[in-house]
Amino acid sequence: MAVLATAAGVYCTRDGSRQDQRAWVHVDKHSLWSNGPVVVGLALSNTGKTPAFNVVSRMMVSVAPTPISPMPASAEAAKPIVLHPAQPFTMLSADLSLNAEQAAAFNSGQTRIYVRTLICYDDASGVRHWVTTCASHTVRQPIENFDYCETGNAAGTDGFWHRTCWD
Repeated sequence: MAVLATAAGVYCTRDGSRQDQRAWVHVDKHSLWSNGPVVVGLALSNTGKTPAFNVVSRMMVSVAPTPISPMPASAEAAKPIVLHPAQPFTMLSADLSLNAEQAAAFNSGQTRIYVRTLICYDDASGVRHWVTTCASHTVRQPIENFDYCETGNAAGTDGFWHRTCWD
């Protein structure tokens, strides 16, 4: 029995240390630019203690009354990067050109700008992680203010998004 208890203690200590030391990647801030087409910027941060490797991000931006759900797996992925702790990385969307009808609906408050992201990365131990976010911006908010959606914000190491990241 003592051997099992010791083995369990070693496992818990090692797992706790791995959790403490690993990379923790998340969207730190959303921003909006408009000088013609609308561009959304995301600041990705690693608040962990070790680098995040093979960081791949996908972003979908839409103007609609409700968010795209779920984010299409076909969204184009950015080139993989290494994200070091305390070294933010800004990711920009493709230009979002609004036609006159879309601009009028947004300016009247009937629609919002929705941003869905999928971030995939490996920690220093080789464990693969994913993070999804959904946020929206309304016309009357300052350009740096986004509200998180009620759904679409999650993180994990397995499941559907895990397969989408690396398949």
